[in-house]
Amino acid sequence: MLSIFNSIFGKLLRSFFRFEYYFEAVFLHLILKLKGSNNKNRIIFQSDIKILVNKIKSNNEKRLALFVAFHDPQKISKSNIEHIKFLHNCNFVVAYIHSGLLSKKVINELNNMGCYVICRKNIGHDFGAYKDSLAMLEELKINNHLKWILITNDSNFCLNGEESSFSNLFKKSLNDDVSHDFVSLNCNFQYKLHYQGYFLCFRETVFKSRIFKKYWKNYLPLNHKYHSIEKGEKKFSETVLSKFKPKVLLNTYDLYEKIIEDSTNRDIDSLLLLLPKNQ
Repeated sequence: MLSIFNSIFGKLLRSFFRFEYYFEAVFLHLILKLKGSNNKNRIIFQSDIKILVNKIKSNNEKRLALFVAFHDPQKISKSNIEHIKFLHNCNFVVAYIHSGLLSKKVINELNNMGCYVICRKNIGHDFGAYKDSLAMLEELKINNHLKWILITNDSNFCLNGEESSFSNLFKKSLNDDVSHDFVSLNCNFQYKLHYQGYFLCFRETVFKSRIFKKYWKNYLPLNHKYHSIEKGEKKFSETVLSKFKPKVLLNTYDLYEKIIEDSTNRDIDSLLLLLPKNQ
């Protein structure tokens, strides 16, 4: 009897904290809206926009990466530096969008690495940063000059950014003109298929579409992790990306083929450990 009571009490307690977390996020959003919060005044530092426009005009591939980061304002992680190298190696102009202020030293380092720097208030997690950045591109008509837009963030751990087999795989996908409309690092099959928001690259057929623009215009940038998942990547996948042809870079089918190819040269038991746990 006591165990049943503890189970029910535990569920009620978790439900209460989930509700409190969501209520707090919505309440904060309403307060910010009443204060006039919008994609423009959420930006607290931005380099001259002409710098970004000139970078795109001189970029033959017309590719822009919106790289969202959140870290110590006094230093850049090695992974982020390698991620920037990877993006440049794939012929992207990099807009480095940081949630919060950065020191002048770090901004100069990023400029020297060829990045266009934006600092914004830490509101709405990564999807909030994507929303504000895409709104800026739309308002200034910068997206009219682009063929690809990548949204990515520093939850990806990157090593050896300049010379990696993944760079070649990604560049091959970008150079394919006919088979797909967007590129996803991977996808999640839990409950319902969705493409995860830490690495999504859209062809102009996607980001110039009406449904793409409508989704981002209506998205609420709440400070709520699960909102970013449910109303962010899941709803975005269902209402927008489901209308277009995907290319998933990392999937289990390719993994199985690789295991079969390597099985003659390696211990099969160690290869089997690479399989997903449900296989």
